[in-house]
Amino acid sequence: MNGNGVLDYHYLPSSFALNTLGKVRVEVQERRYTWLLTVRQNATNSANVDVVVFFKRALENIATDEMLHDARFTMGSTKVNVTYLTGNNPTTGLPYKPYMRRGSYVLDANNAFWYRINSVTDDNAGNAVLTLEVPANATNYSQSPLAPPKAIFPRAVVDVYPIGSKSYQSYQ
Repeated sequence: MNGNGVLDYHYLPSSFALNTLGKVRVEVQERRYTWLLTVRQNATNSANVDVVVFFKRALENIATDEMLHDARFTMGSTKVNVTYLTGNNPTTGLPYKPYMRRGSYVLDANNAFWYRINSVTDDNAGNAVLTLEVPANATNYSQSPLAPPKAIFPRAVVDVYPIGSKSYQSYQ
């Protein structure tokens, strides 16, 4: 299978006769690591870029892993208040509770900043307080109802590598 979910057949050339074949070694590339880029546009024709690396990310979990949860980040604070739905999603049967563990990552979905979680205090009734390893770079809540404070808690993040600011030209 080549990753598209369809079994592809690749036959040996007719020049390969069974009696001339020696040892055969078949290798299959396993997709262990995947990655994504997070890009935050700056005001000066540049963008800050982070590379997020995943290990054995299960694509069938993306719907629940990338679910938005209410989370309030405050610039300069290591505390994040999270509110989540309780129970299970009737469509998937999976719990609504986000993947919040010490050492895992949270994405401030409003400002596109990644943070490693240092500790979690969870009442298991829909409220949790996270302690981040570093203070938040931005506040993600305001008076605007169009941009409520949200976060994503993906599983299987190995690490987040900031590759810095990259400049670009506008092609308008």
